[in-house]
Amino acid sequence: MLGEEMRQENFRVILALPILTALGLLGCSAEMEFPIPENQFCTAIEEGRSSYAQAKTNPSPNDAERVVSGIRAQRKKEMLEIVPSGAILGWSVKIKNLITHDEDAQVELELPCYDVLFIDENLAPKSDVFQALHALFKLAADQNVVIFGVLEPNLPEEPDAFRELSGTESDSLSKPRFRIHIRRVFSGKSSLSEEQLREAHQAIESYTLASEPQS
Repeated sequence: MLGEEMRQENFRVILALPILTALGLLGCSAEMEFPIPENQFCTAIEEGRSSYAQAKTNPSPNDAERVVSGIRAQRKKEMLEIVPSGAILGWSVKIKNLITHDEDAQVELELPCYDVLFIDENLAPKSDVFQALHALFKLAADQNVVIFGVLEPNLPEEPDAFRELSGTESDSLSKPRFRIHIRRVFSGKSSLSEEQLREAHQAIESYTLASEPQS
């Protein structure tokens, strides 16, 4: 329980960035460049992946383990600098998989950095977010969408900045799967209005406030 309370404590964030300048999406289309934080996030993963592959060629297991630990710690540091609140604002991803159950659903979203996923495991099938994802997913495979959500934070002592679902260190560094809570989703084929951006930003802020521990 204490660990979960600490995890929830990390959700305490009020997004203070001016929405239009922070997102940089107003008037942009699906042909836009990826947002700078998304590019930086991918760069951190790709650099960590490359360094990990090189470290595993070290003939000394002890040296390799020490180097790998440093690589993962550096990636964690960079991620916390890139998205300190865990807020994903208008990132462009592809719908890779959508799984429905009786009472919940799961979506897997692929980032533009190869073999990296955001996974939301707790979507309500009747929610607006799920219905929008489902409609877009039916149009075509690998449908491009723009998402607004919050990465689930880790405890400070854990090796990754955000909740990572891989079962091994190798997978975590080579093909990570980060848990996200998606609040809004839009087609990647149309421009977002100022009102849509503002509403999406408010949805994230409301979610983080609602996730605060109750006194």
